[in-house]
Amino acid sequence: MSGPVDFNDDLHGIIHMEEYERDLVASPWFQRLRRIHQLGLANMVFPGAEHTRFAHSLGVFHLASTLGPRLQDAKCIDATELRELRAAALLHDIGHFPFSHGLESVYKAESKKADSTQAARAPLQSGDTAELKEDKEAVEPKFHESLGKQVIEQTTSEGGIARILLDNNLQPGRVGSIVVGQHENLLLNQVLHSDLDVDQLDYLLRDAKATGSTYGLYDVDYLLESLEVARVKDNPVLCVHVRALHTLEHYVLARYFYYVCILYQKTRCVIEALLQEIARRLIVMGHLPSWECIRAGFHEPWFCWFDDIAVTEAIRRVARELPLDDDLRSAIEMLLNRDRRRLPKVEHEEHRTDSDPGEPPSATVVGDGNPVVRAALCSMSTPEFTVLERRLRDTGTAGEAEVLDVLTSDPEPIRVFRSEPYFVPAGTPRVPATGGDGREGDVLLLESLTNSLVGLGKLAGQKTCIVRRYQL
Repeated sequence: MSGPVDFNDDLHGIIHMEEYERDLVASPWFQRLRRIHQLGLANMVFPGAEHTRFAHSLGVFHLASTLGPRLQDAKCIDATELRELRAAALLHDIGHFPFSHGLESVYKAESKKADSTQAARAPLQSGDTAELKEDKEAVEPKFHESLGKQVIEQTTSEGGIARILLDNNLQPGRVGSIVVGQHENLLLNQVLHSDLDVDQLDYLLRDAKATGSTYGLYDVDYLLESLEVARVKDNPVLCVHVRALHTLEHYVLARYFYYVCILYQKTRCVIEALLQEIARRLIVMGHLPSWECIRAGFHEPWFCWFDDIAVTEAIRRVARELPLDDDLRSAIEMLLNRDRRRLPKVEHEEHRTDSDPGEPPSATVVGDGNPVVRAALCSMSTPEFTVLERRLRDTGTAGEAEVLDVLTSDPEPIRVFRSEPYFVPAGTPRVPATGGDGREGDVLLLESLTNSLVGLGKLAGQKTCIVRRYQL
């Protein structure tokens, strides 16, 4: 008999949890995610984009819970690692800032300022060089993931994430290591950190559904069903069966159009830049917490209320109660009221897609107007993305040893397992492998498949830059 119905998700249906997982959800640190929009201020462009990091986290948990037992059946993870994976999937966004990536970039810049100041005050010791070199060579986790790892490990008070994990025989450090992609089991890192991970599998569908877009849709059930573990020289690697190649291509194309049509939609970028500039000024004025305050107090109860509502109310309070200069007040009104008459317009847009498009120019702003808005636009980085990385130096002539190195040491690439007759052009680099049921075949990298729509010479390794000129 199944347990109680914990959540009825609008995307995945019924999601069941263990008792301690329900305790994690009930924690104030997790409940905060109910009040953080998944897509920041995208609801000002897509009215239905009201979904939250809370719902997304449940979806990622569901997908990881679906995939995890298959990894255990393949004897690639044990029962404890399965519990760690489920907890990490649920908690992977626990360190997100208000308005998601909107304020993350602001606080990341603040942290760099604080670190540079601290480094200037404390000169480098002789023994620090090797440590800095090692950190530079390591894969750098995202800023909110690093904060999330600390939340998972250090919230030991009553109702805290670390306390709940410890009370249920789970090590917070091991759960946190999956969140930042540094677990000792490479497969667990792949599930949450790769070109085909459960995080992206959920948000592509969830964001497309909420925005009313069809660009991010793909067949997630068939793709999940086609995921399997292949063994390459006794190393387990997560692959997609070749029968799902076209579903996999659809997924990669969905990612491409998601970036272009939703994530980097022109008006959304303008509104988010405006929020960031206002937030930077309010941090300096002391009306939003500094990075030093967050770093020292994320384990305190007040952090659980650091959400979209708190930031919006701080902006409203400043506009309502303080004697601001006209430009800042006008910018705040423009943001809160989404005044389309005063919002800057995109006068020209150019997409550059190339294997090496060069250093993208920053946005061009023309015309006279509000200097706060101008500062917001000038601080924007040019939207750029790579829909599928190319990790082979020369895909056309790569040898087995080079492919083997990528397959067994890099958690990121999309691997395809070919265990049945299928057309693959001669010369495609491949490595012999054994499937979970003992059948033999080859493991190939999607980037190397010349007959794939997104493989060699198509979207693999191609970076897209979106260059815009704004009229104030």
